[in-house]
Amino acid sequence: MPNKELKTYQKLSTIFYDLELENQETSKLALKFYLDYALNANGPILEPMCGTGRFLIPILQANLEIEGFDASEHMLNALIEKYKYISDKKAPVQKLFIQDFKSEKKYNLIFVPFGSWGLITDIEQSKLCLKNMYNHLNINGKLVLEIETINSVPSTCGTECFGAHTLNASSKITINTITSYNAQTQIFKSLCNYKLIKNNIVTKTEEELFEQYLYKNNELDEYLKESGFNNIQKFIDFKKSPAKDNNSAIIIYECTR
Repeated sequence: MPNKELKTYQKLSTIFYDLELENQETSKLALKFYLDYALNANGPILEPMCGTGRFLIPILQANLEIEGFDASEHMLNALIEKYKYISDKKAPVQKLFIQDFKSEKKYNLIFVPFGSWGLITDIEQSKLCLKNMYNHLNINGKLVLEIETINSVPSTCGTECFGAHTLNASSKITINTITSYNAQTQIFKSLCNYKLIKNNIVTKTEEELFEQYLYKNNELDEYLKESGFNNIQKFIDFKKSPAKDNNSAIIIYECTR
């Protein structure tokens, strides 16, 4: 995707994203889950779509060899600011779409958490990206990939939702969201309006349309096999409960090259 700029994950949504997730119990469980994989990688690690560094920075703090990339300049700026508190070196990240990633390096672990893979809404592009990740793994290296399924469509879909986070005594960020889901295309959309409010005055606004592809429960299996993966395990939670039916809202894939 040369010369393409990401239209989502701008400044306000990046700030809201971090605040929304920082104290969630699910976020803590996810960090432990992916950190365990990193500690057992015994070699270089890659995190595509690394965002603001919720996983990458704790893995760096564990003195492990990891690098990442993301297409959002605002997300990466937030990561770089966090990284300054733990190192005076250049953060090991770059601005890049996953479709464009190329490296001579091979990795023992590549992971994409929290349904970010669904942001690749074109299936043919998704297949190309899977093959790209496969090609960048060492033999016996693992791809750990978390997707959201068609069962994750919220009951509030179609109704307007409101949220807010306080920044300090005089300012906050608010969000108004309206969602929709097209069962034929399997695309879930969120139209989000963000406002930065200081002393009860709106000082900045953003509107973003997020689109996410929601997978049928066995759909990604075939795409992974087409990419070269044969050793595939599927879990429905961070306890590694096996995926035994078609009712799970998320699926975590552990794929070994």
